[in-house]
Amino acid sequence: MISIATVLRSGGDYRAEHVRALADMCRRFAPEHRFVCLTDQCYAFAHSWDIDARPLKHDWAGWWAKMELFTLPGPVLFFDLDTVLRRDITPLVELVRDEEFVILRDFYRGRTNRHAMQSSMMWWNGDQSRLTARFAADPRFYLGGDQEWLEQHYDRPATYWQDVCGKAIGSFKASPRTEQERVIIFHGQPRPWQQTEVEYHAAA
Repeated sequence: MISIATVLRSGGDYRAEHVRALADMCRRFAPEHRFVCLTDQCYAFAHSWDIDARPLKHDWAGWWAKMELFTLPGPVLFFDLDTVLRRDITPLVELVRDEEFVILRDFYRGRTNRHAMQSSMMWWNGDQSRLTARFAADPRFYLGGDQEWLEQHYDRPATYWQDVCGKAIGSFKASPRTEQERVIIFHGQPRPWQQTEVEYHAAA
């Protein structure tokens, strides 16, 4: 069984209801899985039978908390909390099931740099914990965030979602809406709950 993972770190725009909204979308549109949330707010999920809340072990601020994700053994499918699933993503999972590490090509920088990474949606198999250990040993907080760190330090060949899935994964800001889209990435502003073009329901 795969794990679908996300991260909730206090101090930002995201709340427990956004975790529940993502978990609900995954329950409807993803293959059989366990839903894991790394968080400093485990108490918020004490009564959520379908969310496996696990405490963050480091006090890495903001998006840097995502560097703890790689302690989760694969297969893992990761989504940022500002991701919207529109339809069944089982075909996407099947396309990458045997890949070691899959990440988005940055929707902007990727136009000129085919290796530019965006970490809003990732997949990995096996043990990737060396990445967390390497960051913990020498945390370098690049201006470009965790995805720039991965560009600099991921030491094996990576696969890019766009090369495997084509237009099935789109950017809310950088891609036109199409019938092929199964996943929409809301990187930056607006957040999914701040717009009306794409249906989004925050869970209570």
